Amino acid sequence: MRVTIKEIDTLGSLNEQIAILTKQADAIKSKIKQAGICEAKGKVFTATISRTTRTQIDAAKAKLILGPRLAEAQKEVEVVSIRIKSKLAA
Repeated sequence: MRVTIKEIDTLGSLNEQIAILTKQADAIKSKIKQAGICEAKGKVFTATISRTTRTQIDAAKAKLILGPRLAEAQKEVEVVSIRIKSKLAA
C-alpha cells in the first residue's frame, strides 16, 4: 500500500488542528475544574465532572523492593510511533 504526499500533508495539518483544539479544550476543562462544580450545562452539551483516586505502582520503589525479580512481572509491548514535522517550521 502506497502512502501519498497529500496524505502525509493532510496528517500533518490534522495534527496541527488537533493541537490547537486540544489546547482550547484543556483551557476550558481547567476552568471547569477550578470552578469546583459537579455539572455544567450548555445549550447542546452537559459536562459532568467526576473525581476519583487511582492507585499506581511507584516504579522506583518497586525496583528497590523487588530488585532482579521485577523482570518476572514485566512484559514487552511493541509500540509504533509516527512523528510528523513541518518542513515550514523554522
